[in-house]
Amino acid sequence: MSTTPETAPADALDDPYIARYAGLVADDKEVLMRADFARMRDLGKAAADAESIEQLERLSSQASAISDLWKDRDDELGHAWQHLGDAYHDWRLNPSTMARFAEQVEVDRAQGVYAMTDMQWRSHMQAREITGHGQWSAEADHSSAGSALAGHGGNAFAAGTERDGAER
Repeated sequence: MSTTPETAPADALDDPYIARYAGLVADDKEVLMRADFARMRDLGKAAADAESIEQLERLSSQASAISDLWKDRDDELGHAWQHLGDAYHDWRLNPSTMARFAEQVEVDRAQGVYAMTDMQWRSHMQAREITGHGQWSAEADHSSAGSALAGHGGNAFAAGTERDGAER
């Protein structure tokens, strides 16, 4: 069950994937992208443990459908999807290298040096978390969105408002 990038259900916070990222990301469409990436990853893991060919095909098809919503977009979110996929891959294959990289980025950001966008940094935090190599919290996120979101304060999902319609 995924949402389209343009719409979200009125009960979006009932979706555990959306609820997870609504507290970390200010932009509603970015929340959907991050939720869909985590959902796609979980479907892929479930497919690997499928008990039948039919189940494997169904779960793989669902994961592919989610990826298809984002991977070919020629906009900021499409590029962010690709960056998140790359970061996820790197955290899975080289966690110690990525941990050193993240530590250096944090030092640089604390000194006012921003070698990547806030969205790219959030992708690294998400990839680190979903690969089991660290927690991502608003407090740990040094981006402007992370610090502004304590308590879900600036986003339509957290405020319980409906966006352009509802589609799941």
